[in-house]
Amino acid sequence: MWPIERCLAVGSTHLLAMERVREGRARTPFALVSREQTAGIGQHGRAWVSCGDGLALSLAWPQLPGQVVQGLSQDTPPPWPTWLGVAVVEVLCTRIPAQAAAGLALKWPNDILCHGHKAGGVLVQRLTVSGQGWLVAGIGLNGRWRVPKPDGLHDAVGLLELAAPSTSVMEWVVPLVQAVADLAQAPQIDALAQSSAHAQWDAHIGEPVVLLASSERLEGHSEGVAPDGRLRLRLADGRVVTRALGAVSLRGVAA
Repeated sequence: MWPIERCLAVGSTHLLAMERVREGRARTPFALVSREQTAGIGQHGRAWVSCGDGLALSLAWPQLPGQVVQGLSQDTPPPWPTWLGVAVVEVLCTRIPAQAAAGLALKWPNDILCHGHKAGGVLVQRLTVSGQGWLVAGIGLNGRWRVPKPDGLHDAVGLLELAAPSTSVMEWVVPLVQAVADLAQAPQIDALAQSSAHAQWDAHIGEPVVLLASSERLEGHSEGVAPDGRLRLRLADGRVVTRALGAVSLRGVAA
């Protein structure tokens, strides 16, 4: 089990973990956890807004020498955001109220949904320090909204809003850390199996979607996530295109 440090007052557990790795103050895997952040970050540097009773969990680990990823070429970066999204929902599905668990889903590339509303997200960054590759993963989850929701976040939801008041987000910490550690330390990972697991939770697979990027707008039907983490989209003319993680936004099309 990786050591877990609780941060009572922190701007961002993710930035703190990155700082420790960059400064060479970490040699082995570790996890930082807080129930609230004052300056959390999300995808592409956007702010992560605290719900008042949530979970901010950041994990950092040196990449395992010799870890084999089946189904990907050696020069293809493993899609850790996709893999960790699956790990998170698999942990949550047995640890949140059944009504909420029934609505768990993943929205490519890194959102965790509950009945179609955003409930969390995953952020993964790679670092190289003194020749050693590191991964830093941030997992942000909404437990209960106890502060006014800012404009633009009225659609967000808390995973424990149907639970007894005594239920705590801290109950998720150990199983989440263990799930990430098991994957990070696995001698071999099957990228195709991971892609298949993601499909079971995919919020938009088989549905009409719109892909928005800085230079294009594509409409089609989602065919899920490829083993390399790219989204597969079938266009109206039958062609299947893929798009990588990056400044891309996926939107479902209302019926």
